[in-house]
Parts: sequence; structure tokens; C-alpha cells
Amino acid sequence: MTTRKFSIATKAQFMGIAGLSLVSVGRLALGCDLDEVHSYAIDANRLSETLLFISRTSGCLVAFKPTSTHDFFSQAINGEMSVQHAMDLALIRSDLEAVQLANGSLTIRKRSGPRQAQP
Repeated sequence: MTTRKFSIATKAQFMGIAGLSLVSVGRLALGCDLDEVHSYAIDANRLSETLLFISRTSGCLVAFKPTSTHDFFSQAINGEMSVQHAMDLALIRSDLEAVQLANGSLTIRKRSGPRQAQP
């Protein structure tokens, strides 16, 4: 077993980074209102990048396996819209769906049934 000794300053930096990460994750994980409207300006991109942009803009935690999104691209998402609408637009060209978990976060998974018709 290797033991490393860090200076007090280095320990403080690690603790600060860990603290910021926990605060950020805590803020994101505290529920996601899918009807909340945000302003999006996302270029057409790899689906994984678009999901990260939606997460950052909305404050919703979005979890997905990179291998499930790597074959897909999303269209541009621009304007004022709900989180649900932004997610629908991002996922429209894929076989994936967004599901809200009990803790309020969103998880991206293979669609469990046929795609619903778009209005």
C-alpha cells in the first residue's frame, strides 16, 4: 500500500474541489421540473454534448451511458422551451427516451415502446 503525503494547501484545494462538486451535484439532483422554461441556444451536435448542454442550462441532472448515445446526433435546439420539449427535440432522431427518476434526475435509456406521434 502506498501512502502519499500532501501539504495542507493541497488538501484544502482537494476539499474545495470536492465541496464544489458536491454542491453542484446537490443542486442538480434536487428535482427537475420538466415544465420549467429555459432559453436554449444549442447547435446541432453529438447527442451526448446536447444532453450536457440541456443539463447545464436547466439545472437537471441527466445521466446516460456514453455508449448508448455515441451513434446519434441531435438537431439544433434554440429558443424558449420547457425542459421536456428540449429533451424531446434532442432525442427525436434516436431510439432513446428520457425518464424522470424518483429523485428528480433524468436518465436516458433505450425507448421501451414505439415512438409517440409528435403534435
